[in-house]
Amino acid sequence: MEKPDPDRVPSGRASRPITILQLGPTDREEEAVAVGLDVNLVHVENPGTSPRRRRLTVVDSVFDDDDIFRKLCGQARSPTLQRVPPWRDLRLTSNDMPQLIHELDALRTTTGGSATRHLLDAVLVLARRCSDLPGSELHLEAD
Repeated sequence: MEKPDPDRVPSGRASRPITILQLGPTDREEEAVAVGLDVNLVHVENPGTSPRRRRLTVVDSVFDDDDIFRKLCGQARSPTLQRVPPWRDLRLTSNDMPQLIHELDALRTTTGGSATRHLLDAVLVLARRCSDLPGSELHLEAD
């Protein structure tokens, strides 16, 4: 009996070597994740029980063009801010706002820089409005 050839597949064709592709060089990983995290205050209308009839209206927005808020969320040790994914969106309801407001206030007192404080103040305004508006959500959206 003949020994099987490791370079041949059962059909008799020569097998090809497996090529492993790495998506994106690891030394540029920080560059790959440099996307801002925009915050939108959204009013939700859902007449009836069907989610297909759900309508979202953006009431106000804060744009994180300089990637400040995403970096702050990535470094945060508080429960709500740790839930913020860097590449996906997160929806927070008005029930989440008291905890988020508390965490943003604490973060604001420990961070320096006027641009950071200005951005946190703007997000805090949206969070407070969301907690006061019934049927509203705060959408954290990665660019």
